[in-house]
Amino acid sequence: AYFLAELLKRNPDIRISALIRAGSPAHARTRLRHLGRHFGCASLFDRVEPVPGDLLNPHLGMDPSAATPLRATVTDILHCGATVAFRNDADQITTRTNRDGTLNILRFGAPATRFFHVSTAYVSGDWHGDFPETALDLGQRHQNDYETSKFLAEQSVRARFAGDPSQLTVFRPSIVLGEYESGRTLQFGTFYEVMAMLQVIRHRFGRTLLTLEQDEAAIQNFIPVDHVAAQMNEVFANPAAWGKTYHLVNTQPTAMGDLMRLSHDYFGMEIRKRHPTDRRSPAT
Repeated sequence: AYFLAELLKRNPDIRISALIRAGSPAHARTRLRHLGRHFGCASLFDRVEPVPGDLLNPHLGMDPSAATPLRATVTDILHCGATVAFRNDADQITTRTNRDGTLNILRFGAPATRFFHVSTAYVSGDWHGDFPETALDLGQRHQNDYETSKFLAEQSVRARFAGDPSQLTVFRPSIVLGEYESGRTLQFGTFYEVMAMLQVIRHRFGRTLLTLEQDEAAIQNFIPVDHVAAQMNEVFANPAAWGKTYHLVNTQPTAMGDLMRLSHDYFGMEIRKRHPTDRRSPAT
């Protein structure tokens, strides 16, 4: 949504169709109006042609009679439909959305269509050392279903464009959080779920001690969503930048020790590394 809002602001004449999970065009249009209000302008997305569908269905959930003419007119596809759930549920939704959904998008695109694929910096898995933009499979292991599914999706995308890599541009963001200045966000997953859990613990136990299996020197790489959208738009607007891979990451990652201290300052609880002799607190 942030990429699309920025794209519309920069390009007043661009024609955009957006695949939206909705049961009807009216429902899809309503979802776009809700997004517009988030950005302070309900009509911001009125120039977008909503395409009700589903990433996981053949023809993206569209009637073939509608999919065929759309496919013939699309010049560029930006694929950022994904779930950030770390583990599969009973329906294997993480793998199905991130891997199989990508395969469905690839099948939809015409051979000459340019493809802009949003992957993740964590296709690097447990790799230690430099992981350049030119790398994908260095023998690393992946630590959850999300990393595995995004790795498999990027493999599929690269295989599809192996004959003409110039048609493929890949973005690999790190952990995307809310806007840089305001902190506003459209989604409250991953990092926000941890914050919500700390809030619950604070209300239930008050000032307490949490001992965790956590290395204070370990780092997390967070990047604001508006920075990601701006960087992607810079690449999208510059043909000389196409056909490459971009790590959209923070050059100053956050140490876990700093997050622990912030948790103490904000939530009033002490978080430190667990030692074998530690007694568990009621909140742990």
